[in-house]
Amino acid sequence: MARFSAACAVLAGASWACSTERDVTLLPLPYLPGVVQGNAAFLGFPERAEDWRDSPALLSQTGVFEDLASLRAQPALLPYSVQAPLFSDGAGKQRWMALPAGQQIGFAEHEAWSFPEGTVFVKQFDLALDERQPDVVRRLETRFLIAARGGGYYGLVYEWNEQQSDAELLLEGHDLELTVVDASGAARMQTYTFPAQSDCARCHSEVAGGALGPRTAQLNREHVYHPEGEPFPANQLSTWENLGLFDREIGHRPAADYPQLASLSDETRSAEERLRSYWDSNCAMCHNADSPVPSWDARYATPLAKQGVIGAPSYAQPDELLLVTPGQPEASLMYLRAASTDPRLRMPPLLRNRVDDEYLGLLGSWIASLPAR
Repeated sequence: MARFSAACAVLAGASWACSTERDVTLLPLPYLPGVVQGNAAFLGFPERAEDWRDSPALLSQTGVFEDLASLRAQPALLPYSVQAPLFSDGAGKQRWMALPAGQQIGFAEHEAWSFPEGTVFVKQFDLALDERQPDVVRRLETRFLIAARGGGYYGLVYEWNEQQSDAELLLEGHDLELTVVDASGAARMQTYTFPAQSDCARCHSEVAGGALGPRTAQLNREHVYHPEGEPFPANQLSTWENLGLFDREIGHRPAADYPQLASLSDETRSAEERLRSYWDSNCAMCHNADSPVPSWDARYATPLAKQGVIGAPSYAQPDELLLVTPGQPEASLMYLRAASTDPRLRMPPLLRNRVDDEYLGLLGSWIASLPAR
């Protein structure tokens, strides 16, 4: 509470909304007043998925960013971050949401949230081409996910040009070969895959819940906002409720009482929690109990003992390797899939050309620690 009290004391003169009823810091209501007022539905994008080709040809024509050079978003867009991000071949990401005026989000503690038609999500992908200078990045793509008229979602992909001055709507997916210098100064070639517009629905499906990142366990974390240029960390669940974005009160209990995924690098959380969080964000869109394809259940809300992972056969190769063979990473299909970039073996199968070494290392050590059965 010390940080909370100090923040409220320093900013008391700004009429910022602080409350002692919560063990969290609340973002001031005057911050991003456009978020409170709401946005025009669809932000000018087509209302129906079948009309996606009628979207603006250039990112600059969408009007989503006030300043394209700095990626300063329009005031009505709310920035957010997730606790356990999808691995995207090492690309860093920024995220924003635009909620239509007068509309609210259907909050759920464990299930996917529901968003009104016309909600727009924006995600920026950047990659450091010299890993010794992680803050110097090349802009790769800006993706949009739009809650369409009549239900469902559709996606758009804008690829940034070589001059880094604008991005163009992609009609087809393709690969880009990049030269990346690693931390030791050695250069490597890296393939980066831009998805086709049709690829978006493979992950953002009705079964998966449409919008994948904005959920309770993912947004139950601090996000550093910058009102008036000053960094202000605040819990996102409390912030979104304080801005009136939810269709119900989420209560005055501390945000820590809600489910929270674990980031892969958070060593204060167990290896099991970190791995199950990674599966939730990287695998659960396909591997879940509601999927039409027989599979294991990657959702974090499903206890490990019921996920069908340890000692379980693969539905695709039932007579070969188990998904996880306790004590034997190299005899575990899940480990071998994570270690491969071969399209016939790798998982996830879409848009991954690199091995996530951090995940693979943690997965291998966890499997090795499991007692043999």
